[in-house]
Amino acid sequence: MFLKSTGNLFNVAITRARALLVTVGDKQYCKHCGVSYLEHFAEYSSGEDAPVEKSEWEHILQNALSDAGIPVTAQYHVDKYYLDLALFHNGKKLDIEVDGAMYHQAWTGELSYKDQLRNQALMREGWDVMRFWVQQVRDQMPWCIEQVKRWIENNR
Repeated sequence: MFLKSTGNLFNVAITRARALLVTVGDKQYCKHCGVSYLEHFAEYSSGEDAPVEKSEWEHILQNALSDAGIPVTAQYHVDKYYLDLALFHNGKKLDIEVDGAMYHQAWTGELSYKDQLRNQALMREGWDVMRFWVQQVRDQMPWCIEQVKRWIENNR
């Protein structure tokens, strides 16, 4: 099938938009069409998070936090969102997100507008939000762990 073998063309098309991206199609069909990148994009563009299998980097961060004595819950459901990692400490709540640039970075290099709105919604529900780029988890794991420990210390 042409679509299954041309994910790179789709990636180029959606990542080159500078100010606005308009897509037209059958979102319900795309969510179940058997072409993984179209299914993921349809889910992403629906404005709702869906439970997804943890990424490799979420696993790595979760294991590193566990090794540091910091227990977290993966794919914790809050309202219409699934948090990558949730941490509960002394009545406070921390959402820890591991973000890849493909789905979470705007063309300006900043966090996507959708994720900014998500952060605000979670903060209104009493959550603190901490985001790490995949490359930070990969290259600066001790720093990432230290940031979470600092949050715990500030919430004693």
